[in-house]
Amino acid sequence: MQYTKMIFTLGPATDRPGVLARLIQSGMDCARLNFSHGTHAEQARRFWQVKNEAKRLGQPIAILMDLTGPKLRVGQFNKGEIRLAQQTKVRITPRNVKGHEGLIPITYKNLAAEIKVGDQILLDDGLIRLQVIKKIKPDIICRVEIGGLLRDRKGMNLPGIAVKAPALTGKDRKDLKFGLSLGVDYVALSFVRQAKEMKTLRQLIQKAGSTAGCIAKIEKPQAIPHLEEIVRASDGIMIARGDLGVEMAPEQVPVLQKRIITVANHYGRLVITATQMLQSMMDAPTPTRAEATDVANAIFDGTDAIMLSGETAAGLYPLQSAEMMSRITSSAEKAPEYNRLSLQSRLDNSAGRRPYTSLRATARVAPTGSRPAFSFPVKAEDKVVAAAVELAEQLKAKALVVFTQTGNTARRVSRQRPQVPVIVLARAADVQRKLQLNWGIQAFLIKSHPALEAVVEKAQKILLKQKCVQRGDTIVILASSPKGTKTNFIKVHGIG
Repeated sequence: MQYTKMIFTLGPATDRPGVLARLIQSGMDCARLNFSHGTHAEQARRFWQVKNEAKRLGQPIAILMDLTGPKLRVGQFNKGEIRLAQQTKVRITPRNVKGHEGLIPITYKNLAAEIKVGDQILLDDGLIRLQVIKKIKPDIICRVEIGGLLRDRKGMNLPGIAVKAPALTGKDRKDLKFGLSLGVDYVALSFVRQAKEMKTLRQLIQKAGSTAGCIAKIEKPQAIPHLEEIVRASDGIMIARGDLGVEMAPEQVPVLQKRIITVANHYGRLVITATQMLQSMMDAPTPTRAEATDVANAIFDGTDAIMLSGETAAGLYPLQSAEMMSRITSSAEKAPEYNRLSLQSRLDNSAGRRPYTSLRATARVAPTGSRPAFSFPVKAEDKVVAAAVELAEQLKAKALVVFTQTGNTARRVSRQRPQVPVIVLARAADVQRKLQLNWGIQAFLIKSHPALEAVVEKAQKILLKQKCVQRGDTIVILASSPKGTKTNFIKVHGIG
């Protein structure tokens, strides 16, 4: 099995017959529904397609809905596009009009109030650059510094400007209500800047009666000073390198990626590395060597999951992209360097320490020279889990078997990065699905949580049926007794 989990985005390319089933067979652990594109009817159709295919193939698949957030975009043009020539002037307007040569409509109404003369405006992931030279409210006059072809609905970024738009827009709230009614397992909030935004999202999810997990997307420099608070307020973090790389210097992104992964690992939150991982496979059947290295480095950094966006949603080679991601993952995880990093992660966590440079004070990426360690409180359950992991590795057990009701014990095990397979027996289907995103976990559903005396027999029957073990193998079982209490039970068992 692969330890690092894979998320594939659904879209027009995955709507073709047979593609979704092949993606699941390629190792998809989670399907992403991008609510920046498509209608509610299209998203509902894809949601139920995942459910049906997962049931048919007997593979639990988590479903993540990705909210649009306050994404700034240009509007539409009379001819679908315009060409911007360098050193020419162009007017930007929030008015509801069609654009044409010299006029760019935008979706954000308050831009003129928040921007000043001399500021830069980046369009289409930074490929086009404008500079503000005059404001005639509500419009803005700009000079084209770097031109190019601009099409409908392309993104707009404002580097260095703290946009006041709320993280949860009116559209997001409607989408959230719809997605929760379907039964999504995770909700990703875009352009998170402060922890209070994640707290608001969690309140809305709980009010709707859902247990969906909250994922904070880090894609604005303004989030970096509050990173630790955001991590603690979330169930997981997504490093969305697309917009982050537009608003920050490109050379800062890889350093920041490593820091974010380290902070998320430290606090025991799952972390997803995303955007442009195999970007060239949008149009080609093989990736560049640099892209393959990028995926492997994210795995070496300690990410829980890696994600494909347009490569599977709208690219020409969705299946080849998924299969390539799986091959790179398998190769990286077999490397001795990866095993050493895994072991060091476990030692740091079990000791209650995790070295990293605090990002609280500044949005700038600090030099890597000084990396002071600090300690976090270690609970009794962490020590029990660490002991079980250590025992399983020392005995070269075929599996560490975890019984869980809420998934918390399984997540503690995942955080230790054990070097033996982790088999989780979950009582609830939603817990089983959500654990699909946590590193190293293979989860199965059980109809009831047995009493302690029946735990061993139950585990043995399931593992033999699933062909995870064979007679004569040794397993280590981690559970609680009585059920519902804190994790306090470890047993070594020989199969057979």
